[in-house]
Amino acid sequence: MATDIGRAQRAAPAGGNSTGHCRAYAADVRPVGVGVSNRHDAYLYLKAQQRPLVVAGTGVLWADASAELVALAERLDAPVLVSPAARGVVPFEHPNHVPAARSKALKGADAVIVVGSRFNFMLAYGQPPRWNPEVQIVQLDIQAEGIGTNRAVDVPLVGDAGVVLVPVAACARGASS
Repeated sequence: MATDIGRAQRAAPAGGNSTGHCRAYAADVRPVGVGVSNRHDAYLYLKAQQRPLVVAGTGVLWADASAELVALAERLDAPVLVSPAARGVVPFEHPNHVPAARSKALKGADAVIVVGSRFNFMLAYGQPPRWNPEVQIVQLDIQAEGIGTNRAVDVPLVGDAGVVLVPVAACARGASS
């Protein structure tokens, strides 16, 4: 059974909402901003590649950063894959959303930005044969210990997707092609 947790439920106070169906847990997590050079370097790193790919996980959903993710993908002209748990962060009809070409996109990418997702079984641990063995990885996660798990990362970015993608997308808009 698929469950869609709406914005009101995500904003529910710790201990659950009034219906008791969705329990939210309060965590002492403070978003970490990424310095100007880091965010700009991450964008330029991706833009310099021939076949970039954007992979979105639930971190994008929880951060309410769909618009920023789509802006980055459009500026990079990169296909986007979305984890099953984050369905809806990119409109299904968006031209960059390529769920039917998942294997081809993973094998063909020379650089991937993984936003709000870990390299677990859903992403084949970021390993060949599903992934291009030469791929360069930029990984953005709110928890530093989640970066580089099961797969080496070339450019680590630590922070909330909603905080970090805003300036990265701004760099994308401001950079010349």
